[in-house]
Amino acid sequence: MSGGYVTNNLARAQGYFDGGGGFLVCGDTGKISVSGGYITGNQAYSGGGIRTNWKNSVELTVSNGYVCANLATDAEGGGISLNMGGTGLVTGGYINNNATNADQHWGGGGLFGATGSNLYIRNVLITDNSAGGFGGGVGGVLGMLLGVPMFTVFYKLTSQITHDRLTRKEIDIHKL
Repeated sequence: MSGGYVTNNLARAQGYFDGGGGFLVCGDTGKISVSGGYITGNQAYSGGGIRTNWKNSVELTVSNGYVCANLATDAEGGGISLNMGGTGLVTGGYINNNATNADQHWGGGGLFGATGSNLYIRNVLITDNSAGGFGGGVGGVLGMLLGVPMFTVFYKLTSQITHDRLTRKEIDIHKL
C-alpha cells in the first residue's frame, strides 16, 4: 500500500489467533509494505490496525505512515501485532492513540512483538497509546528481538495492570 486510507473497519472473529482490523497478513512467507497512508479507527480481537498470522515468516514494513486510534479488544497489539516468526520494520511516522483492553495478556498498546519475532523501530513518534496489560507503547514477550536506535520518541505511555496494582500516568520520554 502506498498512501491511502484503511479506516473504521471491524474484524468480528473472537478467537485468540484472530484479528487484523485493518490488515491481516497470512501465509507462510507473506509480505506487506505500507508506505505513507493512514491505518486508523480499526478494531479487532488482536492487532487492531495490523496483525500478522501466527508461526510464519511474515515480513511487515511500515514507513512514514499513521497507525492511530486502533483497538485490540481482547489481546495484544492495539496498533500492530507482530506474531511468532515475523519480522517488522517500522520507520518514520506516527503510532498514536492505539489501545488494547487486554488485562491478562502482554499488552502493547501501540506495538506488540511475540516470542520469536523481530521488531525494529526507527524515527517513529510513539505517543498516547495504552494497554490494560503491559507496555502502553510497545509490549513484547521473552524471546522477541527489539531494536530501537536513536531518534525514536516514546511519550505519555499508559499501562495498567489488573486491579489497579500498577498505573503509569507519568510522562515517559526516551531517546535511545
